[in-house]
Amino acid sequence: MPKPCEPAVPSPAELWQATQALYREPGVEALCLQAQDKAGADINLLLLLVLLARRGQGALLPPLLATSQRQAAVLQPWRALRRRLKARVETSDYQALLAHELALEQWAQEGLLSTLTLGKGHGLTDYLTHLGLDQSPLHPALLALATPTAPESAPC
Repeated sequence: MPKPCEPAVPSPAELWQATQALYREPGVEALCLQAQDKAGADINLLLLLVLLARRGQGALLPPLLATSQRQAAVLQPWRALRRRLKARVETSDYQALLAHELALEQWAQEGLLSTLTLGKGHGLTDYLTHLGLDQSPLHPALLALATPTAPESAPC
């Protein structure tokens, strides 16, 4: 159990719930998809870093990038296949493809958590710079995601 002022890493279930809630906030899905399509952003990593920034926490980026890159070898082909098949398969089959992709997304988040080191680096700003988005019109909007829409418990 963490000490009262020790930053806590969320559990996989907590991260999944938090990223789902964040993704449903107005405009977040569109911003994430733009970052993914224009700069190759890993939405799971982006959402994790936004959530950490909202808690006033940073993260060491290199291990997260390495994990993200390994996971992309599994996620990207599956996502591309699902998108290609969308208009060609029955709704129930498409929903099964989507459900499997969501399971892969949860797996990806667990991998990110396993390599997460809190408190070092700037996390979100470092990632946006890594993606080349620091001079993009998306940059201010993505940084603004780090401002919570509802009050959260403040870090120590």
